[in-house]
Amino acid sequence: MVIAGIMFGYLDILEIVGATLATIGAVLNARGLISGFYVWIASNLILVTINFVTHHYPQALLFVVYCGTSSYGIYQWGKHDTRP
Repeated sequence: MVIAGIMFGYLDILEIVGATLATIGAVLNARGLISGFYVWIASNLILVTINFVTHHYPQALLFVVYCGTSSYGIYQWGKHDTRP
């Protein structure tokens, strides 16, 4: 795909999507919304895939850990949810 004269491969596009989702997740969490953690998990899964395919295994592992911390955040926030 060519955008503004720049050639993008599918991994480039996935990386842009992953980074965009990570930013959206941060904004949602900053607003106190648990949905930010779900967006982060989606972002991290995309970034795990990219790093695994490109043989960047340590960074792929980092994003696996981030998936874990996001899951833990969902668990912790869910415990304290007082909505009916």
